[in-house]
Amino acid sequence: MSTRTLRFWFVAILASIVCLAGDISGPRTIFADSGYAISYVSATPKRGTHLLVGDHIALSVTVAYKLTVTNKGKIAIVVQKGDNSPLTPGRKQVMTEVSRGSGEITLTDEFDVPAGTSLVRVFIPLAPTGYTHTSGEVVIEYPVKKR
Repeated sequence: MSTRTLRFWFVAILASIVCLAGDISGPRTIFADSGYAISYVSATPKRGTHLLVGDHIALSVTVAYKLTVTNKGKIAIVVQKGDNSPLTPGRKQVMTEVSRGSGEITLTDEFDVPAGTSLVRVFIPLAPTGYTHTSGEVVIEYPVKKR
């Protein structure tokens, strides 16, 4: 086999392993665009925890980020109902600024679990300064149960 053929198979196998590992390990690194990425580290409550209507939730999410495309960016917590509407309309989102480079950051928020939804969805995007549209975010979902 030629070096080129071996390189092709090595890349193909490596890509398959990465895709498979992503599917079985839960949230994975999201490469939103060349020059920035965000990935899940941990959350409290843990991903998939069933929330009860009326409960007060203290949310803590740790993410790892890499930002090389701009000098600054923002990471936010966006909390929505299962229908993608805001969980608490009119409420300011928790947001923090990050600088070029990489690291981990923990964001916290609190909310009451509302009636009328079967899911609370939490998005944690990384938005490089100057970008009006981004792609790639950490998504955590919490099923909601009635009391």
